[in-house]
Amino acid sequence: MRKVQPVTCPFCSLLCNDLRLIFDEGSLAAFSPACSLGEAGFRLAVAGSTYEEPTQVVQETSLRTARTWLREARQPLVLLSGIVDGKAISAAVRLAKRFSAILVCDEDWSGSLLGLSAQKAGLLTDTLRDLRSQALVVLCGVDPARTHPRLGEVLERDLLTDSLRLDPPDPMEAVRWLRVANSGTVECLPAWCAAANARIEAASSGLVVFGLDWLKAGSPFTTELLLWLNDLNREKHWYALYLAPAPNSAGVVETLLSETGFPGNLRFGLGETDFSPRTLRAENVIQQGGADLYILAGQPGTISKKTLSLLSQSRTILFDAERPAWNPPIWLPSSRAGVGGSGRFQRLDGVPIELQPVLPSRRRSMKDLLLELADDGQTL
Repeated sequence: MRKVQPVTCPFCSLLCNDLRLIFDEGSLAAFSPACSLGEAGFRLAVAGSTYEEPTQVVQETSLRTARTWLREARQPLVLLSGIVDGKAISAAVRLAKRFSAILVCDEDWSGSLLGLSAQKAGLLTDTLRDLRSQALVVLCGVDPARTHPRLGEVLERDLLTDSLRLDPPDPMEAVRWLRVANSGTVECLPAWCAAANARIEAASSGLVVFGLDWLKAGSPFTTELLLWLNDLNREKHWYALYLAPAPNSAGVVETLLSETGFPGNLRFGLGETDFSPRTLRAENVIQQGGADLYILAGQPGTISKKTLSLLSQSRTILFDAERPAWNPPIWLPSSRAGVGGSGRFQRLDGVPIELQPVLPSRRRSMKDLLLELADDGQTL
C-alpha cells in the first residue's frame, strides 16, 4: 500500500516544507520535488531504522556510566552540533551550567552571528520569498548545488547561469577591491574586479550569498564584508544571505545568545562565565587535553580525524540519531528532529520552523537524555 507523507526537510538550513515522501509497504519508493541532499538523508534514515539498536539494558548501563563519569569529572566539555534542536540546546546549557563545563559549538559560529547581525542591520528581508525579486545574485565562494540544492528553486532562478560567481584565492583582497570599485575612487582595477563591479553597478537590486569558507580569514574580513554590504545597500536594495553549513547553525547561536549572552566558547564557573573565543575552541581544548569528559550533543561535522581519534580514547559520550562511523566509548541513540522526533530549527533567513516526526521511533529525544544526565537520573 502506497502512502504519501508531506514533510519539512531537516537536512539543510533551507528547511523546505513542500517535500513529499512516498512509501510503498514501509520502503521509501519516491521523493519529490527532487533534492539530492534531502533524498539521501531520508533514505539513510529509513535504512537506519532497520538496524539493530543497542538493547535497553545496554542503553541503561551506558547512561549509568555516563552519570558516574559526569560526577567524577573535574572539567567537562559540552560540544553542540548544528543539527541539535532548540530544546536540546537549552538542555545542554543547563547541564553545562550545573557542572561548570566548557560549552563550545562544533562549527565556527562567526558566520551565523554575522547572518544574525545582517538581519538586525536591515541587510536581510523577513523571508526567503522576499529575495526572489532581486536583479542579481552574487555567489561568494559557495556552491549551493552541493550544500543547498534547492536554493535556486527557492529564488526562482538558475544559479548556474543566472548569477555572478566570485571565488578568488584571497577573499579579503577581493572584498577590499570591490569596496574600492564601489567608491569609484580608483580607475585601474584588476580585470575580474572591473567586470564584477560593472554587473553589480548595473543591477537595481541584489543578493550577496556567502558561506563559512570566506569567513576563515577572521574578524578583519568580517568587518570588510559588512562594510561592503553596507556600501551596496546605501543607495540600492542589496541583501546578504549566509549559507550555514548545518541545518540549525543559526538556531544554535541565537539560543546560546538568548540563554547565556554569548554565542559559545564559554566556561561556566561559580557565579561567573568566561567567554574566550580564541582559546575555548573545540579542537584546541580536545587536542590539548583541556577537559576530562566530552559530551557531544550531535555528531560533530567539522572535527578532524585526529581529534575524533583522541575522543575515542577519552571519556566521551555521544548523543546522536545515527550510528557513528568512529568509536566513542558511549553512544546514546536519540531521535532526530524532523525524522523520528519533533523540534524547532531556525531557517537561514531567521524564520523559526517546527519539525515533526516522519518515521516511527521509540527513541527518547536528545533533550530528555541530556536533562536526565544533568539532573543525575532524577525524574523530570
